[in-house]
Amino acid sequence: MQALLPAAVVDTGNGISADDYAGAGDGTALGTAALQSAFTAAQGKTLVLGKEKTYVISSSISAPKNMTLVSNGSRIVKNTIGAWAIITNDGFKAAVLDVETPGHATVKDQGVYVAGSNVHIGHLRVLSSQGDTPGLNGVVIGNAQAVTATARTNVCIDRLEVTGFQRSVRILNLADSCIANIDIRNFIVGVYLQNNVSNVSFPRATVSGTSAASAAGPYNGMNGLLIESAADYNTYGLRFHDWTVDGAPEHSYRIGGGFSVTDITYNNCISRNPGNAPGNASTGGGAFKALGVVGHWHSNIRYINCLAEDSNTSAAGINAFSQFSYGFCENVALVAPVVRKRNKTYSAHIALYLSGVRQFDIANPNFRDTKSCTMFIGKDGTDNSLTGVSDIRVTGGFLDSASSTNQCIQFDTRQTVTRNIYISNVTCSRGQAAWRTNPATTVGADVGAYTNVNIDIYYQDAPVGSANPPVQTGNTEVTHQYRGPVYGASIGGRDGSSCIDQTTGQTRIRKAASWVVL
Repeated sequence: MQALLPAAVVDTGNGISADDYAGAGDGTALGTAALQSAFTAAQGKTLVLGKEKTYVISSSISAPKNMTLVSNGSRIVKNTIGAWAIITNDGFKAAVLDVETPGHATVKDQGVYVAGSNVHIGHLRVLSSQGDTPGLNGVVIGNAQAVTATARTNVCIDRLEVTGFQRSVRILNLADSCIANIDIRNFIVGVYLQNNVSNVSFPRATVSGTSAASAAGPYNGMNGLLIESAADYNTYGLRFHDWTVDGAPEHSYRIGGGFSVTDITYNNCISRNPGNAPGNASTGGGAFKALGVVGHWHSNIRYINCLAEDSNTSAAGINAFSQFSYGFCENVALVAPVVRKRNKTYSAHIALYLSGVRQFDIANPNFRDTKSCTMFIGKDGTDNSLTGVSDIRVTGGFLDSASSTNQCIQFDTRQTVTRNIYISNVTCSRGQAAWRTNPATTVGADVGAYTNVNIDIYYQDAPVGSANPPVQTGNTEVTHQYRGPVYGASIGGRDGSSCIDQTTGQTRIRKAASWVVL
């Protein structure tokens, strides 16, 4: 942990001193009542703590409206479990607020409740002495009177440190604010945006240190950053840039819940080691996941220069361990996303997983060293809506699979509709084949189809000795332009497809369901 920032110089002409209240700040006595009296008297004024003292309290201290706190290098230490240490109010200001709670191995404890509007804290530091305390309340910011309540506004925290709380930061009912320079250590849930959070920026964060308690679950929601909403579109306008989440028990960054979230931007965000619950107990572990539900789609999400490294590939479930994973989402852009290995054999099971989505634009992906296919487009076992996948554009980039039994690109349209897909100027590497299109099911309750699917790729480092062809498709509804070595069994394709054998230079085009050599 970095040293606390120095307190700002404040004119105390309109202020009061905590040392004037007997019993407060002697480091041993329970000076709760004395310190509360000092806080209460500071409404509309400045309260100055003694220099580098310890203020021991046994219950919550509530700040009045419009007070300024000068910490003077002092710390407030709560010696009882459960209640908040500090509750702020409208107009609260402090250059530094340093709080310690006892914590407990099994009993929930709480740190600081940043309540009220027009709050500015230069450096908020909250520490659980126990080091692995359960509960959802290291720091709460906003209005926690109810999940759905009036939003607090204009809250600014320049630096936020939370250590030793399994559920570190909870934010709800907050608007038009900025929470910056977040540093979280030892977590199950790092930052949880629960509901009604709008137009809030979160510049710079480091969330690291997997809680040992994550091995016991519950597994859903054990994320570095979790975003949800209790009503459609009342969580929106969120900006995250320069984040690193390392060791999330489940996913690093997740948008979930049963209602729509919109207008989210991730810029220069990094994920390392997701799915890190001890003992491979995680049931999911990807970098960036957004999963809506039928009738409540997440929308307008942007990922710019985001990096995903070293997903857990030893735990159960391939689909849930995809680095970029989406269902029931629309209008999503990924600009220069990167998936790669760092200290593990594989980067992930799958780099990009699309099931039940529409209007995606993926530019210059760099996906390498996946254990399974690199990109999956289709339907998984949890999608019973027959929504399909539509209006997907992948432009440029590099897709690499380390698997000898899986393709770089996998289409599974047996029970869903795949339409308006454009994959252009993409290089595929290794794997069993460049891509595979499973034939659509034409009978039964679930009927699939390919409509306007176009693939243009170059294939390198292909398994040229294989009996399988580089393009595994018997489908006549997919148009493709293939450039690379030609080997193995016959390649299918829709009329208008082309195939350039990079070994012989031979060019063929597809006419009347047959290949014609030019």
